[in-house]
Amino acid sequence: MLVAIPRGAVVLTALRYLEVVGFDVDFTGLLEAWAVIAVLILYAVIGRVCDDRGPQTVLLWSAAAYGTLWSIFSIGLPPMIAVLIFVVPIYPMLLVSNDALMAKFTNEEERNRGIGMASLVAFLGQSIGILAGFFALGYLISLGKTDIVAYEMFYRANVPLWILAISFTFWLAKRIDASENVIDAEISE
Repeated sequence: MLVAIPRGAVVLTALRYLEVVGFDVDFTGLLEAWAVIAVLILYAVIGRVCDDRGPQTVLLWSAAAYGTLWSIFSIGLPPMIAVLIFVVPIYPMLLVSNDALMAKFTNEEERNRGIGMASLVAFLGQSIGILAGFFALGYLISLGKTDIVAYEMFYRANVPLWILAISFTFWLAKRIDASENVIDAEISE
C-alpha cells in the first residue's frame, strides 16, 4: 500500500498533468496505450527475472526505481523529460514480484485469496492517493494557484511517501532474505 498511495496520487494523475502543461489529449492517450502494451510485453519476461533473481530483489529494485523516477517527476521537470519518465515500464515488475511473493509464501489453498488480497490493498492505496489528489488539487486551486503550480505542489508533497515506500520495501526484502529458509520449510510441510 505504501507504493500504491503515491502511485495513485502522482502516476495516475500524470496524464492530466501532461495535458495541463501543454500536451495534446491524443498524445496522452498514446502514452497510456504504450503503458498498457509495455505491461503486456513485460509480463511475459518478468516472471523469469523473479525466478532468477528472487521476487523480493525484483520488488526492492523496482520499488526503488519507480519511487526515484516519480520523485524526480514530482520535482517539476521540462515536459519532454516528464514524458520519458512516464514511458519507463517499471510498474509491471512491481506487480509480478508482488504476486510471486504472495505465491511463494502461501500454500495452494490460500494462494488465490492471498494474491487477491494483495491486489485489494494496492487498489485501495491507489484510491486513497487519487482521492487525496482530488481534494488537495481542489484546495490549492481554490487558493488561487494555477493548475500547474497546484499539481507540482501536490506532487512534491508525495516525495516523502515515495521515500517511505522505498525504505519499507528495503526493510521487507531484508527481512524476507533473513527468514527465507524458515518460511520455505514451513510452507513445504
